[in-house]
Amino acid sequence: SLPYPRPNLLAPKDLDNNTGTAELLRLPELQEAVKSDFLVLPCDLVCELSADKLLQAWMVRSASLDDLLGGDAGQGRRSGGLGVWYETRTPTRIKGEETDFVANVPLPPSADLPAKGSLFPHISKLVYSIPTDSLKDLLEDKKGFPIRHALIRQHPRVRMLTTHRDAHLYIFPHWVMQFIKENDRLESIGEDVIGWWAKAGWQKGLSAKLGLDGVLRGPGEDSDSEHAAEPPTKDGPQGQTSQPPSKPGSPSSPS
Repeated sequence: SLPYPRPNLLAPKDLDNNTGTAELLRLPELQEAVKSDFLVLPCDLVCELSADKLLQAWMVRSASLDDLLGGDAGQGRRSGGLGVWYETRTPTRIKGEETDFVANVPLPPSADLPAKGSLFPHISKLVYSIPTDSLKDLLEDKKGFPIRHALIRQHPRVRMLTTHRDAHLYIFPHWVMQFIKENDRLESIGEDVIGWWAKAGWQKGLSAKLGLDGVLRGPGEDSDSEHAAEPPTKDGPQGQTSQPPSKPGSPSSPS
């Protein structure tokens, strides 16, 4: 049998208590250590989903998404990602638990029926994600909830959820490391990386501004667009979300 992999413990010299999760992945020690697709886990993880089912769901669905940005950009075939959001409105609901405002749309149906217990029926495409606290600030600032026409035109079946919470459990393709490295204003994985990635799938011109077109372009393909490692100012990302099941721990696919 194969030996168990041994974890490598890193102590980046620039790491401190204020380092954001995306900033952490941008540190040279992490950039050097991560050589392939990777998982991000929270330190207080309590999850009812088995790891093998999550990995299978990502390998079959997200890893086969070749239209990551909803258009022709990023024509180099690259994998999508998968995250988990869970329903907070349960019989044992925690009073005052934080939530996220997320919106998702159905993935194209599969010709094959999913096996019993499969997570496939619970996976959807994330198109908007923002913490509820940030949403409240946005509503107060804009005196309402602004929805871009491009989102509704491209995804007329969008579903908006207000009682789900990001579990901070993600399966990412390796290209996400380059995306984070080239956008030094991304501080948080959940709010910035996921939020802007989801939004780039339907907002015209945003993928180029974030440098995603170049990151997703396959090796050897010419790039006519410049990488702009400077995403729009942090007004509250309007990103990606997926449909979690009603039980804690539901996969979602920011493709």
